[in-house]
Amino acid sequence: QTPGWLSNKIGYGDQKTVKNLTVTGYINGEDLKFIGSLIQNQNLKGRVDLSKVDVVDIMHSSSKKVDNYLGENSFAFNSSCELQCLLLPKSLTEVYRCLSSVLKLDTLVFEPENISYAKADFFQSTQYGKVIKNLILGERVDSIPNNAFLEYSGLKSVYFKGDMRYIGSNA
Repeated sequence: QTPGWLSNKIGYGDQKTVKNLTVTGYINGEDLKFIGSLIQNQNLKGRVDLSKVDVVDIMHSSSKKVDNYLGENSFAFNSSCELQCLLLPKSLTEVYRCLSSVLKLDTLVFEPENISYAKADFFQSTQYGKVIKNLILGERVDSIPNNAFLEYSGLKSVYFKGDMRYIGSNA
């Protein structure tokens, strides 16, 4: 698909009723905003699988467009919403606070092919640590830095699919 056209691929009737969504191919910031609007304003409350997408032309904090990056509040939520499961793209090479503080997630799946560690700043600032209950880390994620999820009081479980090489103090 052409990045930016996801909203044209899902008819209005389907937008109102979709409960689970799997996206493949190339997406950009407009597509991420559209997915966010489906979660916030429609019935998309189940599973959103972005594991097989490539994110293109996203503005980086350095004010340049980059690929396979999710930056601050990528999904553009502006009020409280809930989702059962979110699978982030496996193609990610960089992540920084990609989830808004108002998204409450039962399960977040983080299985990047090119990132080997996980920390709270990838997903939320620590003050919003009650929003993710279960975190699943992929095989290539082999370390968690010091204090990584220290203030995530809502985190009930962390599942490691691979071997953990390092878990920092107070992580």
